[in-house]
Amino acid sequence: MAARFLLLREHNKKVIRNGDFFCGITISTFLIWIFFVVVTLYIYLKFYKMTEEKKVSAAEKMLGDFAPRLLDYTDNVLFGDVWEGKELSRRERSLITVAALVAGEHSNQLNFHLNYAKQHGLTEAELVEVITHLAFYVGWPKAMTAIMIAKEAFKQDKS
Repeated sequence: MAARFLLLREHNKKVIRNGDFFCGITISTFLIWIFFVVVTLYIYLKFYKMTEEKKVSAAEKMLGDFAPRLLDYTDNVLFGDVWEGKELSRRERSLITVAALVAGEHSNQLNFHLNYAKQHGLTEAELVEVITHLAFYVGWPKAMTAIMIAKEAFKQDKS
């Protein structure tokens, strides 16, 4: 048994000499090094995934897992592909979206998009002017509803 162990030990000390591929290290040292790298990488990836915080979108906060397909379309198509288009800036898209929401009387979405427009560089004065301008094209009641929502949204920002 001892002779077999010594033979195995001598075999592991041999170095691949053709081309000196391992730069003089033994095969067993190389295998131990590979094992260490693999284990370290596995631990790092497992730890990284555990500590990685998933970014939760506003739509996901509202819907949770109630409507997963609608949530996927909202996050990936609407706010992914559509909002990330290169032909219009985010500021321009926000202006168009606010106008469409006012015109369609979609007051539930308007508060979010007014604040989103401010994040994209539109000022409160510009948004008030857009709503005032729209009063003549989409109707006074729609504009009055929108301006009251804007007033509340902007007041919340200041407090």
